[in-house]
Amino acid sequence: MTIAETFLAELDREAGGTIKALERVPKDKLDWRPHAKSRTLGELAQHVAALPSFAALGLREGKREMATAPRPGSAPDPNFAGTFKKAVADFKSSVAAMSDERLQNETFSFTANGQPVRTFSKEVFLRNVVMNHFIHHRGQLTVYLRLLDIPVPAIYGVSADENPFARP
Repeated sequence: MTIAETFLAELDREAGGTIKALERVPKDKLDWRPHAKSRTLGELAQHVAALPSFAALGLREGKREMATAPRPGSAPDPNFAGTFKKAVADFKSSVAAMSDERLQNETFSFTANGQPVRTFSKEVFLRNVVMNHFIHHRGQLTVYLRLLDIPVPAIYGVSADENPFARP
């Protein structure tokens, strides 16, 4: 199995739980935030939904200029799950086009004013910057849901609200 195939299989598993969480974001609470330093629910949901698009762009371009990177805001149409599904499809195409050799030897850099700040192989970019990053923010999103008393989906087994293993 190639690196891309292994990554895509994991992405498919993680995407399902993310879609479930994004579908539960209440549209009437998008401006809510748990703390003054935190993103709003809408900003966080939009960030999670759009991350695969930024990742696809990162694979294609090999860099992300942070000085001019747009800050996530709430989407005018908060169809976060739909945005995420479309972004994942684009991202999967970008990943599938990458050979093991390219993933191991080509780099991705975060830059500030054109100067590299952090550089990774594209393989490390997929694991550490993309997958871990989006799982981290999905975890934040589920905490927001809990604090708003929205049922938290079972992602890695059961949650306090769902048990897919329960007998009928």
